[in-house]
Amino acid sequence: MKPLYAIFTIIFGLSILFYPKETTSFTSGSPGGKTGSSGDNSLCNSCHYAGTGNNATITSNIPANGYVPGQTYTITANIQQSGISKFGFEVTAEENNGNKSGTFMITNNLETQLTNNNNAVTHTFNGTTGQSGNKNWSFDWTAPSTGANQPITFYGAFIAANGDAQNSGDVLHQFSLDVFEEIPTIVHKNNSELVNFKIINNSIIIQKPISNLLIYDISGKIYYNYKDLKQGQIISLNNLNKGTYFIKSLSENTNTNSYKSIIIL
Repeated sequence: MKPLYAIFTIIFGLSILFYPKETTSFTSGSPGGKTGSSGDNSLCNSCHYAGTGNNATITSNIPANGYVPGQTYTITANIQQSGISKFGFEVTAEENNGNKSGTFMITNNLETQLTNNNNAVTHTFNGTTGQSGNKNWSFDWTAPSTGANQPITFYGAFIAANGDAQNSGDVLHQFSLDVFEEIPTIVHKNNSELVNFKIINNSIIIQKPISNLLIYDISGKIYYNYKDLKQGQIISLNNLNKGTYFIKSLSENTNTNSYKSIIIL
């Protein structure tokens, strides 16, 4: 009798362990750090046992030529899944090294809120209901004031929930959006102000003392970082591979920036 009782106890315990769990109650928002980014290193499917979908997007009104440091922009997160009316999300912004970047601000506190030490945005209890298999959330993001000199990526994790109070039927959608700092157009005051450098025959000619000069590509990868350059110095660009590059310099005396974009053929 005792062996039979022991077997029954084991089977009962296993059935409790593996029975689909009632969904962890995150209808009031993500606990944070669940976007799947390199900085978060975690996803919401750790609680939702989700399948995967690909019908989520993150969009913004950041211009195609990039964000201006310190300026505020509107970010919109969207998820679509037919036959679903309950949705949730978390969005964060990071540099390549996983550091959080910029500042999120809530513009609709009925449906969105900050999470993860204010480094991300998620839904509220009232912000989970969609219509016709579709849900949008919008909020603001202020770009870092000093610029990043590399792409900033918005990472989003989205859940489409079937509302059966179980974890196993929910679907995870992911999306990421890269944005870049704007390369300003050089403006010459009265057509007399010289830029810090010029480019001739695949070489940079320094025209003013420069405290710092960066050469980087469209992804933000820095190839060269020169410091304390003197007037008349020449920097060869022959070691760069074919592609589009950006050059940014800071004048030593006037504290003014110069920018150029170049194409190496």
